[in-house]
Amino acid sequence: MDNNNQQNNNTNQLMNTNPVATNNTPQNVSQSVPNTTVPQQAPQPVVNQNVQNQQPVMNQQTPAKQPVQQNVQPTPEQKQNQSGPKYSFNSEEKVIYKFKEEKDANPIVALLIIALFVVVIFFLPTISKKLGNIKDFNFSFNTNKTTNTNNQQNEDKKNMKYKLNDSLNAAQIGGLSISQLGVGEEYGETFITFTIINKSSESYVFNKKYYINLYNGDKLLYRALIYSDSMNAIGSYASAELKLPIRSNIKSQINQFDVSEIETGKYNSLSVTKEEGEFKVLTCTYQNNEINYYFLDDHLAKIYETIEEESKANNNYLSKRNSAIEMVNKYQSLGLNSHIEERESSFKVINDLDLREIQNITLSSINKHRYFEYGESSKIIYFEMLAMAYSCG
Repeated sequence: MDNNNQQNNNTNQLMNTNPVATNNTPQNVSQSVPNTTVPQQAPQPVVNQNVQNQQPVMNQQTPAKQPVQQNVQPTPEQKQNQSGPKYSFNSEEKVIYKFKEEKDANPIVALLIIALFVVVIFFLPTISKKLGNIKDFNFSFNTNKTTNTNNQQNEDKKNMKYKLNDSLNAAQIGGLSISQLGVGEEYGETFITFTIINKSSESYVFNKKYYINLYNGDKLLYRALIYSDSMNAIGSYASAELKLPIRSNIKSQINQFDVSEIETGKYNSLSVTKEEGEFKVLTCTYQNNEINYYFLDDHLAKIYETIEEESKANNNYLSKRNSAIEMVNKYQSLGLNSHIEERESSFKVINDLDLREIQNITLSSINKHRYFEYGESSKIIYFEMLAMAYSCG
């Protein structure tokens, strides 16, 4: 009995003694997992305090001691089952984590990506061409309503007619604004007057075929070509007051107008039948001005013009005579065949222009729209002279 007590005392003494840490023994291992119940394992060896750098000696006579928890790595079987190590919390076994199964890359997906890349490279020129012509396609997503509305507004504006003497609204065409159009009469001439504003950064040189269309309701009465014999151009962001002759018989009927551009290719065709020698002749007249256009194979070759005025009350005779003399002097300075015949109470101007001998640059310096360039066709002259209030036949 005494021997047994002696052995128990020795055992308790050994258990209460802290082993001396060696160079290969980790310290504070017991703090790894606090308050964790771990399954029973084999007793840990006790390190002999009196021996350094030796293997610990196990006391086979001591009872089993609860081991200190250490880091536990999952076993191969646990990895195979995609489950991490299990620990007991309050006598309940739980899985702390699971290993995610690694999946091999699918070779089919890789092949499909490569095939798609090859197809895109092969059809890239075709795709680029389609994208370049994308403006030719009409898309009808949620923008249909907006697009249709804008198109309708543009169409309405294009077909919009303007009242006479309207200072609030202006017709727009090619960077030009036309407003305050009115109808007048003076010295036996009927004309329209209007304000024209050039909103462009470049001067307008009357090189476009813009027309003012005069209406009675929706009925077209007359079409007047926008031109000027008194100025060569309208400067950028500048304005001018223009006066154009019209036929006197429509004066009281005009109540609306609009503007349009008519390309020469859309002019009506014409066949000139009057002949003088080798020429076909088109004659146009306006008041006391008569112009004969001579064509060879429908190409303008000569212009023969006469202007006659008689002194009458209220016909502004003296002003017209002075203008005629000034014109003749200018034409003669340019080497043109021009002269004036004066009588007691009248005068007559004759301009005989052979375009085959006159350069177009000389003709353009005269700045008379009724003088067309050499080679012009009869249909263009006929259409535009009608729009300058002449009668032609």
